[in-house]
Amino acid sequence: MKRVFVLFLLPLILTLSACAVKQANALETIACPAAPSTPSFYLNADFPTDAILASSSDEGRSAVFLHEDYTLIQEVFAADSLEAALLRVTGRPADEMEVLRVCSFPQEEYRFAWTSAGEEGDLACSAALFSDGAYYYALSVICDAGHEKEYRTVFSDLLASAELEAV
Repeated sequence: MKRVFVLFLLPLILTLSACAVKQANALETIACPAAPSTPSFYLNADFPTDAILASSSDEGRSAVFLHEDYTLIQEVFAADSLEAALLRVTGRPADEMEVLRVCSFPQEEYRFAWTSAGEEGDLACSAALFSDGAYYYALSVICDAGHEKEYRTVFSDLLASAELEAV
């Protein structure tokens, strides 16, 4: 009797299990937040009144201001790291420079200076670089090395006045 019962129950169990609804494994995905397509800030500074806007990009991400003795360059760009941003601004690897971290809240701020060769002699350059995590904002001052001492206070005040403001 037990065998008959088991033989009857066995096909019943096999057919019932085939009716079960199978669900695909639920996969959890984690999305990394993408960098915003436009910068969240703009770079503001107290530009000297005698510095004239010479050029700017259509998107407003770069501008060049000219003075008879120096050039100011303002840039907003995306970079993978601080090292890549420094290379873009200065043309030099980060390990060849001394970078001073001025502030880390609410955005990171760095200051640095370098020299380079120009068409008419050596150039003295200094810059302030900000990062909001997605974009870098740079303000660079470039002048003939012979005029650097003459404008040192102007450049220092200009870089100190640089700040990010929300768009």
